[in-house]
Order: sequence, then C-alpha cells, then structure tokens
Amino acid sequence: MNIMILQEPTFLTDRQGNTLSAVVPIEQYNELLRIAELYEELEDLQLYYESKADPTPAEPADIVFKRIEARRNQNEN
Repeated sequence: MNIMILQEPTFLTDRQGNTLSAVVPIEQYNELLRIAELYEELEDLQLYYESKADPTPAEPADIVFKRIEARRNQNEN
C-alpha cells in the first residue's frame, strides 16, 4: 500500500476572490485518478454481487453493460 502525503493545493481565483481552479502536484493528481478508478471498479463489483443475490433470471450481458455505462455516466454528471 502506497502512502502519499497530500500537499495543500494552490487555488486560482478571479478578481472577486471566487475560486476557479486548484493546482495540485502531478503525483497527487495521478493518485486521485487511480483512487477514482478503484472506486468505479468497486461500484462494478457491487452491481455484480447485487445481481448474483437476485433470484430473478439473469439479463443478457449487453443489457447489463449498458446499465453499468449509464450509471457511470450518471455519476460523472
């Protein structure tokens, strides 16, 4: 297990002081992306185990994958 010490981001603001962006070190950004991917995999596994626990007949794989993709797209918004 890798442990990363998080650094405080640098915030970019407009003239009114509204935060526009956060700048983080590339290593921290890459680690955040990796964690997000692991979270998505965990969600996929959760859907898998939920479907296995359901006694109703299985759905075709293409329908299941479309539902997973729709859920991922919904989570991105």
